[in-house]
Parts: sequence; C-alpha cells; structure tokens
Amino acid sequence: RVRYQLDGQYKTFVTGVALSYSTYEFRGTVILSVIGDERVLWKSAPIRGRGDVVFINVSVKNIKRLEIRTESPGRAGGGHAVWLDPHVLK
Repeated sequence: RVRYQLDGQYKTFVTGVALSYSTYEFRGTVILSVIGDERVLWKSAPIRGRGDVVFINVSVKNIKRLEIRTESPGRAGGGHAVWLDPHVLK
C-alpha cells in the first residue's frame, strides 16, 4: 500500500491496473483498491490474467488522504500488480 496526502486539493484520481508479465506462473488472484479517508472509493474484481488492464477514474473531491492498496488472498508468489501512471487531477 501507498498513501498520499491530498488535503482535499484534487478532484480525480486516474490510473490503470494490471498484473505484470513475469517468468513465474501466478495461480492466485490480486485485488486492487483505492481508499479515501478510510473509505473504499473503488475496488477491482479479482484479477487473474496477466496483461489484462483495467483503467479507472475515481472522484477524490474533498479527500484528505488517498491510499492505493494491493492484496492477494492466499498464495501471492508471482503476483506482481502494477499501477499504471497513477496521478491526481485538479
């Protein structure tokens, strides 16, 4: 997880999320979440396929603290999640 202090100064969080290609075969799932001030603003369906990209656009209006989180229930070996160019817009 990574946290950012926004102090309510931004309107939108934009990113893409995916599993990276690696030499190790991943057999689990990864769930990615965007949390704002301790509330879930967006949560992915379980991602299994490498190379599948999901693009998101989430309102962060009035959010003071933004967190992006990656979780993998069960075995996580080889599950390399990627946040693609995450950024906030005013």
